[in-house]
Amino acid sequence: MLSILRNVVHCEDIVRHGGLRALKGVQFVDCSWHMDRPARPDYDKERIPGASFMNIDQCADMTSSLPHMMPKKSTIDEYMRGIGLRSADPIVVYETGGIFASPRAWYMLKAAGAEQVAVLNGGLSAWKRNDLDTDTSPPVASCSTGPFSASQDEQAAKYFKNAKDVLGLVKKLSNMEVGGDPAQIGYIIDARNQQRFNGQVDEPRPNTRRGHIPGSLNVPFSSLLDADGGFLPVDVLSNVFTSAGLDVSHAIESKAPLVFSCGSGVTACVPLLALVEYLGVPMEQCAVYDGSWSEWGLDTTNRPLPVEVTANIS
Repeated sequence: MLSILRNVVHCEDIVRHGGLRALKGVQFVDCSWHMDRPARPDYDKERIPGASFMNIDQCADMTSSLPHMMPKKSTIDEYMRGIGLRSADPIVVYETGGIFASPRAWYMLKAAGAEQVAVLNGGLSAWKRNDLDTDTSPPVASCSTGPFSASQDEQAAKYFKNAKDVLGLVKKLSNMEVGGDPAQIGYIIDARNQQRFNGQVDEPRPNTRRGHIPGSLNVPFSSLLDADGGFLPVDVLSNVFTSAGLDVSHAIESKAPLVFSCGSGVTACVPLLALVEYLGVPMEQCAVYDGSWSEWGLDTTNRPLPVEVTANIS
């Protein structure tokens, strides 16, 4: 049996170990998510055999006005049991395309205390390219055969930052002396594309300002993926972060806190996963700003959070 011990599973390894037979006892979860359309119909049409479906808009804090915020323990327990997941057994999350929302599901499950969780590199597309079986019959509703018990809320909260936390980091970075070492303070990494980061285009959500969190670095999540939607080789990943202004080795040595942001806390988890899995950054150095730009960029007259727009862009 192929052990799910790392944070990313590659289809090539699954094939070498005998295909689905090597994954007995592993729970597959389709966690596809799209801004412009429901993802469930794709799961209904075709999926990895035995896979359940996770909707990050439903497994969320429904009391918040912000999208898919991390819910409390009681909500996670109820939702995961409802889709048939057991927290004690290995879980592999994937999506119909490459990598987009699956790292968010991975991160939520890690924060919830699931011990063995991995992302399927390249998603269902990679699975099919490797001639692994899929199921096209109507999905059967599942119910858990064992308990899903999430971590206490205080433990899960360590995985996330709020606007107040990020504002404190922004103030420290803005007060840093010229030539100072940001690794002694921390980094904010924004996974949105360069045009959104620079403030060149409107945000997809209404009533949202253009720009980025002051002092943040731009590492578009797509810059970490190949044409098939899987992670790029390690040396290329390292170069992407270095070019963005993050010396990974120095950040690890300095134990610098890394805060990840994006539009709504989904693709922020892509660079986080890349750093943890391929470049050796300890998970405890990382946290996701759950509100991300959906919160920070809100166009409000009630003490708006500071925004930086890159000027003079050709």
